[in-house]
Amino acid sequence: MRCADVAVLLAEQQTLPLATTLALSFHLHECRACRARAAYLAWLEGELAGLPRVTAPAALRPAVLARVGEGRVGVARGLRAGVVGFSAVASPVGPLLVAYGEAAIVRVAFGGISEADFAATLAGRRDPAVRRDGTPPAWVAAVVADHFAGRRLPATVFDLQGVPAFGRQVLLKALEIPWGEVRPYAWLAREIGRPGAARAVGQALGRNPVPVLIPCHRAVRSDGGLGGYAFGLALKERLLALERIR
Repeated sequence: MRCADVAVLLAEQQTLPLATTLALSFHLHECRACRARAAYLAWLEGELAGLPRVTAPAALRPAVLARVGEGRVGVARGLRAGVVGFSAVASPVGPLLVAYGEAAIVRVAFGGISEADFAATLAGRRDPAVRRDGTPPAWVAAVVADHFAGRRLPATVFDLQGVPAFGRQVLLKALEIPWGEVRPYAWLAREIGRPGAARAVGQALGRNPVPVLIPCHRAVRSDGGLGGYAFGLALKERLLALERIR
């Protein structure tokens, strides 16, 4: 039995025929390198078994699928079919109306907009068929929960295809502002390589199709003032207060 065969057998950890087991045992007795490998794998198995079980955030699956390509294919197929679903999702600032394709969120509204107006806004996009779901998909509810738990959401859970390139840059940079922190509009402008475009940055944030989840509320004026907010400064203050920002 060769060392390469032993490496495969040790990695597979399967039940072996008696003859193979005997050959493996003989090789390990004779080969110091393979014996050390077997000891390391046994130690590693024990360490892994002792780790606490951790449930991955539900938003991880669509993000991974999108990263490897499958999620993007699914989203594109849903959008080409002309169907967008939306649901009301509970949040600490009241129900969020969240619209989504198969694996990406396309729009969010809150703060008093009616479902009829939200559906009309969606129908005015490239997706004429709008479906009201009584219960949001589990991954959508998980994305909202992850945001309000202070977790940074991956860009891949959002469909920003309809946003101009400059606006996409601004929104993706805003997504990097950590929970519980704020950044000036001028900082965002500098970070995207447009240091003189602070005003344009504010305008792009005002057109954010996915407010709250893409946290444009964390962008403020350089003097510490709140600046503007499409849903009113009272809601911006409330969102910041939830993150313990005074």
